[in-house]
Amino acid sequence: MSDTEFIHVYALERDREYVERVQAGTVEAGELALRTDNGLFGSSQWWAAIRKGTVPTERIEGTIVKLYKQGEWPEFAVESDGQRTSWAMDGDVSHYEEGKRVRIDFVTLEYQNPKPNGEASTRAVLGIWIEP
Repeated sequence: MSDTEFIHVYALERDREYVERVQAGTVEAGELALRTDNGLFGSSQWWAAIRKGTVPTERIEGTIVKLYKQGEWPEFAVESDGQRTSWAMDGDVSHYEEGKRVRIDFVTLEYQNPKPNGEASTRAVLGIWIEP
């Protein structure tokens, strides 16, 4: 799928509010604080590490199969290669529709301290593209 076949509905680089919240939680060493080996989340050093491949970018391409709310957050499920994953519905939510093709670029980041349930990492979405 080429970029011309999609609408870019979300870009982490433009989501300053979210980046600032994650940065504050990391600096305060809160429960969701991320490791800073490659720079503070969303910083120019962090983006440089992503562009160099030091922090590997992953991509999932598939079909939106479900829209729902998890607590207060709208989410969507993607079916790709026989597997289903769930994602936050970031950006312009008017583009999210069941049956549409979607592409998500993301990185996996480690927490400074594993959560009580043993979870040691989280995904950070870099961008979401949806077919028109």
